[in-house]
Amino acid sequence: MRYKLVPVRDRYWKVGSGAVRNALRALKDVTLTDGDVVLLSEKAVAVAEGELIDESRYEPGRLARWLAKYWMRIVWGRILGPLLKDVMDPPLRDETVENFRRYPLEEGARHKQMVLEEFGLKHALEPLSEAGVDVGNVPGTCAAPVPESAGDVARELRERLMEERDVDVVVVVGDTDKTFELLGIKFTTIARAHPPIKAGTGIFGFLVGRLLAETLGPTPVAIAGDLDVEEAIRLLERAEEVRTKGAGRTVYDMMREAGDPSGIDEEFLDSFEHVPIVVAREVSSTGARTS
Repeated sequence: MRYKLVPVRDRYWKVGSGAVRNALRALKDVTLTDGDVVLLSEKAVAVAEGELIDESRYEPGRLARWLAKYWMRIVWGRILGPLLKDVMDPPLRDETVENFRRYPLEEGARHKQMVLEEFGLKHALEPLSEAGVDVGNVPGTCAAPVPESAGDVARELRERLMEERDVDVVVVVGDTDKTFELLGIKFTTIARAHPPIKAGTGIFGFLVGRLLAETLGPTPVAIAGDLDVEEAIRLLERAEEVRTKGAGRTVYDMMREAGDPSGIDEEFLDSFEHVPIVVAREVSSTGARTS
């Protein structure tokens, strides 16, 4: 199938404001028809559902400090990063390796402590996006994990659109972290994913996935409606081409924009353009919209 991708631009979805409520408002002036696929950002869902983790509540222990100082700065910044960056799929960017070398000792250790307590060592050893936790484009000292509510949000939004607008759409909540495939097994490092993708593989999935497996694309966290996982991955991959990056692609970009961590609040984040939703519309081979 061929699809046309329509980005739905909206203001920043504030903490606890409700993902379904925000999505219905954002889609109010967007034409929807049966068969459309509504692709939601998992981070927007996590923030709007209030599923954030305040990292300031965690006190770094010895292991977390070791991970920040030696594992990140030396092992990944000086050894594994430079050695493996070009043979990985997707490859590590030079900027990413440089960020490893400059990994913040205090806040980085606090972040690793949170990951250790909430997700375990196999995820804390990941050099980036541990368990799918994202600290970019979230306010204050918060981090956004892969939302537990993703499935409920996808189902409720689909039902509400059917009831209120009489359209039968598919709703997908997707994460930009990759899904890999090896020997017919699909897997991802993030904590949650739509079956049959095996989730929560941590550092093992990170290394095996990027070095040995085929990289399929972004990870469907939840799918409501009739759409197979492979097609969902393909659509999420295309959706990344039309999404904006908000206050920055990474937390380092966001810090450069804000200048001071205290300035990263909802008002600051709302000053950037966001695309929490992308609508995929099936088109015929001639380019006409199918009915």
